[in-house]
Amino acid sequence: MTSLTAESAMYRVAIGGAYRNIPGSVWFSIAVTWAMAYVLWEVSDLQNLLAWAVSLTIVNLGRFAYARQRIRSADFLDNPQREGRNMTLGLLTTGVGFALGYYWFAVHAPAVEQYAVTAIHVGLCAGAAIVLTGCRAAFLAYSVPLITVATATMLWCAMIEGDGLRGVVGLMLVLYVFGVMMYQTQAEKSLLFNIRLRFEKDELLARKDELLAELHVLNRELSADRDAFQTASLTDGLTGLANRRHFDRTLNREWDRCRRDGTPFACIMLDIDYFKPYNDRYGHMAGDDCLRTVASMIATTASRGGDFAARFGGEEFVVLLPGTDVQGASLLAERIRAMTEERAIPHAGGCTDRVVTLSAGVAALTPGDRFPSAQSLVDLADEALYQAKKRGRNRVVVRDFDDDAV
Repeated sequence: MTSLTAESAMYRVAIGGAYRNIPGSVWFSIAVTWAMAYVLWEVSDLQNLLAWAVSLTIVNLGRFAYARQRIRSADFLDNPQREGRNMTLGLLTTGVGFALGYYWFAVHAPAVEQYAVTAIHVGLCAGAAIVLTGCRAAFLAYSVPLITVATATMLWCAMIEGDGLRGVVGLMLVLYVFGVMMYQTQAEKSLLFNIRLRFEKDELLARKDELLAELHVLNRELSADRDAFQTASLTDGLTGLANRRHFDRTLNREWDRCRRDGTPFACIMLDIDYFKPYNDRYGHMAGDDCLRTVASMIATTASRGGDFAARFGGEEFVVLLPGTDVQGASLLAERIRAMTEERAIPHAGGCTDRVVTLSAGVAALTPGDRFPSAQSLVDLADEALYQAKKRGRNRVVVRDFDDDAV
């Protein structure tokens, strides 16, 4: 918040406060008007005194009506400079009215009445200094006529009549004016300082909310990036299946769970037959398409809850089947093999009907003391896959831990 903005805010606050104090100050001004009339009642022209008091009362009532109307207005303080000018004009009228009353009725009054009226003007000036803090123009418009006429009268009487006491009072009024101005200057500085503190606090709170919002967005982006990175770190970029790292984690976790539950754990190792010749003949782009197609069929077939498919490396894939025995795993492996063959992806160097085929090795174990490591299951499935390739490919070979391949 710049100094100019803070000063503008101070002026708005001061104008608003002054307007809200006008109703009370108006009734006080009316009371003071008639108090002056009472003091000067016996030493002044009664008819002119009453005319002055009534006129000043009407002026104050007009200020009262205008202030109430502006305070209740929906656009109050939309233009504080305009409101300040109107308030200054009203106060100038009131201040001049008091000054004229002093000039007409107190200048030639006895000393006692002069002192009394002067004290009233001093009190009005002091009250204005408090109520109009931050409204320097309005304060000067109101107080300068009050103090000027009183000070000039005291000093004039001191010179003409040789009244030293009035001279002292006149000099005190001069000092009083400087004192009041210094007071209001300090009061304005204090008000401006408090408003600056309030704006700085509001700025800090607003900035805090902005920073929290930014932090929330950054946290969401970071969370999304973390999730994306985690997904990418566990997913094979080409086929969309789990990668080898994800496979190793899942293998050990599911192995331990099956050990606790005492349930079988099956594994299927799959390999695309004659994939290197396919790559050499059709190109790496076609090879990548082939890998993606086979991976899609594996993922579609091994879709039961708990089934886990991964790219093991190169053209090799693996499927983990927790809670599945060797018969269920062999049926699933045969389904995948048959789907691949039926898909009829052309392969001039293939082993059957010149299409892409799969070889699969199936193994199943129930984890326990005899097989403490999950690697035993993977080794058995790999042995079965080796047998499938050795026997001519495009087939499923099942291997139990204590049986030969079948």
